[in-house]
Amino acid sequence: MSSNAVQKFLTPAKVGLLVVASVITFGAFLQILSTRGLDRAGNYMIFAVFDDVLGLEKKSPVQIAGIDVGHIQDVQLYQGKAKVILTIYGDVDLYEDAGIEKIAISLLGDYKLAIEPGSSSKRKLVDGDEIKRVKSLSNTDAIIMEVRQMTESVSRLIKGTEDQPAPLELIVRDVQGSAAAARTVLEAVSENINDNADKLNRILANIDSFTGDLSRISEGKEGDISAFVKDAVAIAESLRRTSESIERLVAGQKEEDIQESVQSLKSTLDKMNQSLEHMTNILRKVDEGEGTVGALVNDSSIHDGVEEAVEGINQVIGPMARMQTWINLRSEFQFRSGKAKNYVQLILAPKQDKYYIIEVVDDPRGASTTEIIDVASTSPETGRNFVYRERRTTTVQDGLKFSFMFAKRFYWLALRFGIIEGTGGVGSNLFFFQDRLEFLFDVNEFSRDARNPRVKALALVELMPHIYIHGGVDDFFNPGTVDYFVGAGVRFTDDDLQTLLFTAGGAVSGAK
Repeated sequence: MSSNAVQKFLTPAKVGLLVVASVITFGAFLQILSTRGLDRAGNYMIFAVFDDVLGLEKKSPVQIAGIDVGHIQDVQLYQGKAKVILTIYGDVDLYEDAGIEKIAISLLGDYKLAIEPGSSSKRKLVDGDEIKRVKSLSNTDAIIMEVRQMTESVSRLIKGTEDQPAPLELIVRDVQGSAAAARTVLEAVSENINDNADKLNRILANIDSFTGDLSRISEGKEGDISAFVKDAVAIAESLRRTSESIERLVAGQKEEDIQESVQSLKSTLDKMNQSLEHMTNILRKVDEGEGTVGALVNDSSIHDGVEEAVEGINQVIGPMARMQTWINLRSEFQFRSGKAKNYVQLILAPKQDKYYIIEVVDDPRGASTTEIIDVASTSPETGRNFVYRERRTTTVQDGLKFSFMFAKRFYWLALRFGIIEGTGGVGSNLFFFQDRLEFLFDVNEFSRDARNPRVKALALVELMPHIYIHGGVDDFFNPGTVDYFVGAGVRFTDDDLQTLLFTAGGAVSGAK
């Protein structure tokens, strides 16, 4: 390589490094400035020890009254339990009697941590302190435990224990004994009714005999006992009417009605006995594990299968429910072309360390296509022709470029590969200061003839949450196409977008 070519390469490289160094210095200055008051300052870390952290992950929210006040920084094994390290925002005060609880946010096993800040009269918690009032069992877990206890109680009611028979079987026996006693009582009542009817008939016969005797006694003594006879006749008439009423009530048609009622009651008791026998047979089959209900009650493998199915559904749907979406809009001004290059980027992150990037790029260079054609030409010599090959490159100024990449993050380094602006490529990102400072490198366009691969270097600094500036150098391995750029952008999550839409909707409703 000639000295002139080396000079052409070194000059842009030096300028690019100067720009990158300037951006880094500016980012470090902003980071120092932001830690003194522009962002949440004085964040401190505390911890709590849980018996069970199933459903909790790093970066899961920590809330007070439904408002985010921090997040889970790390989860560690500590003396056979789970030690959860929390990052709490500096403007949130917690006290010595603070409490923390694991709360379910869905039926699929997702949880968050809710904190009760405690009494302001107590000592404030500082960095490294422990929250001692911990409730590991969520309300959902408590309900499942209560249902399990109820199932065991029902099983004991149906199956009994080794020391005594099933309580339900004893209840059935007592009901059968009560039914038999009731049948005996009704039979005795029916017999007494029949016996009383015969006694009443005999009483009426005695009354007739007594009135005849009185009639004979009264012969010849009408004057003396006329009043007595009249009174006796009235009494006898009254007694007859009373006896007739009693007889109609007990005997005759009323007696038939009573007999029918007694027979109906006997039939009902017989049917009740048959029902109790059927229930006893059913309960015996359930206790022995026969049929579908018996298998559900006695076969523990069915319960285990249901639990495994629910866990499988949770494993499939859980990552989808926890997927976080980032929307990134940025624009950069290119000094060489004097135009702006715009990006619309969608990031889908099913996990914290894995994400997918879908990007649409409006590049002022446009989309280029290259074709090779054979051109026929005449020779100066008479009767001879020859063909030469010509390469033609066509650039569409208004063309859009698309990127689709898969990224995997390892602590402060993320590696990417896929389609970068319409061609295959690879890239990397370096993160510092809690992702406030970021370096990006892209390499693509490997297949173009007579050109080195296109290499892009970018440094990004977040000024405040969601807003950042950046700058760098593009295509610095190909003299003549090297370009420098600066720009700014905004990025936000789907939660931020929902909040924005909700606020905008409220404002529009208030205006109406």
